[in-house]
Amino acid sequence: LQIKQVMGGEHETSRIMEDATTKDDEENKDATALCLVGYGTGATCWPASLVLCKYLERSWSDIIHNTNGRSVKTVIELGGGTGMVSLAAALLGAETVVCTDGSEDVVRLAEYNIAQHMHLIEHVEKGNNNTNSDSNVSVSACCYRWGESGVLLPSADLILVSDCVLPKIFPIAPLVDALDDLMGAKTLCIVSYEHRHFEEYHPRDKFIELAESKGLSVYVVPMIDHDHLYSAEDIEIWQVKRKANCS
Repeated sequence: LQIKQVMGGEHETSRIMEDATTKDDEENKDATALCLVGYGTGATCWPASLVLCKYLERSWSDIIHNTNGRSVKTVIELGGGTGMVSLAAALLGAETVVCTDGSEDVVRLAEYNIAQHMHLIEHVEKGNNNTNSDSNVSVSACCYRWGESGVLLPSADLILVSDCVLPKIFPIAPLVDALDDLMGAKTLCIVSYEHRHFEEYHPRDKFIELAESKGLSVYVVPMIDHDHLYSAEDIEIWQVKRKANCS
């Protein structure tokens, strides 16, 4: 599986809106075949991922402001699946992006997609900087299971989570534990959440409850601030920050 849509729209990311699945080579066939075997949710570009990508594109300057005016240099994606959101962050200006997932097979899929699109990221970077020098952007993928110790991840300016608040499949507590482990005093986390009915509790309310128990605040972004085209009533964007004096 290659990413059918990396991004579209009015900013730099519109340059790479292509259907990569049209490439008819043996490597592409092998990757597509692998995705048919036990990849679970990790082999799909879910609607909430597209909504998050377009929100990042629309709000990148505001995101920089929310990280205390610092440039967003280092990004970690949790539950990254295909790597689409990580690639979007790299296109928008992040220098170091680490796409993580709990499945080794899915990580290999993300690595494949990253390799297929790095030349486009380098093209955008050179166009923005008007230079022919080597790229300074690093995009990688690694296996990380939420909350586990022993995995060396960089200190992040921004953490991205797309469609992972899904208690029918994934417990919410380990995700919040991972955020607590990875978020510093100035780290911003942005979560896209698609509401799906869960009988035991409302997933959003449970996430907020667990986050607040870790000293994290959750802000639900108003729909008016979403991309006007890539938005849906049942998909929310949350901004998660560490509360003052809770680092």
